Parts: sequence; C-alpha cells; structure tokens
Amino acid sequence: GPVFRADGMVHLTERDNFVDLGCGYGQVLMAVREVCPTCRCWGVELDDACFRAACKGAHDAAAVWAEEAAPVGVVHGSIDDCFVDGADRRDHERIMIDRHGREDIEMLDLAEALSHVTVVFLFLGEWANLRLRHKLLQVLPVGAR
Repeated sequence: GPVFRADGMVHLTERDNFVDLGCGYGQVLMAVREVCPTCRCWGVELDDACFRAACKGAHDAAAVWAEEAAPVGVVHGSIDDCFVDGADRRDHERIMIDRHGREDIEMLDLAEALSHVTVVFLFLGEWANLRLRHKLLQVLPVGAR
C-alpha cells in the first residue's frame, strides 16, 4: 500500500477510477481499497485460477473495508480485450464485490470502461509495457496516470 498512500507515488481520490491490468491475485486492488475506500477499483485477469483467487481475496477482505467503501470489480478477460474496436468488441462479466462480501455481476465493454479510467496499474515486463503504451495513450482520457 505505500505506493498509493497520500504521501506515496500515486495519490488516489474518491474521483479516481483505478484499473489493474493483469491483476493476478488482486493484492494491488486490496491495497488500493485500503488506502482509498471510495475510488472505483477494478482489475482484469486472464488466468482462471488468478481470477478466482482475486475474487476470493476481495470476499475475504470485504469484512474490514470502511463503511463507505465502493465495491471492487474483477473481470475474467485478456488485456487485449481492452483495445478491441468495432464488431469484434464484446461485453465481459465484471464481478463486483461489496463491503459485505456480496457479489453482483455487471456486463462491461472493456474498451469503453478503459476510456473512463484515471489511474492504470501495470506490473508487466518491459516488452509488454512498451507494447501497451501506444494503445493506452489512444484510449485513456487526458490526464490519466
């Protein structure tokens, strides 16, 4: 969590829409939720076991979230799905877990959702980051970090 604290590298606010592309087991999502309970927070994960672990981690952590905590979302899908245009676009299920551990499913167009993100977290190799940089710059709103 030190990266996301008020005195850390990224200062998150309630107006932020945070996404972790390649969220793995969801540790970063839980750190963000702890530091800024009211910001929108969601991740995308391709690996089925990691996706299930991220959902379980959110369920397990929900009991200690602040009263005003916004739900955490996890999407089972590929990062590449965030950059699909035209007829190839499809909706994905985003599992939303609230502070009571309740689950809700919403349908989400990843490319559209990414266009509203204010903070992107990537913990990928240099090659993947360089490959995604151009795509992110085309999709993200001005001022996203």
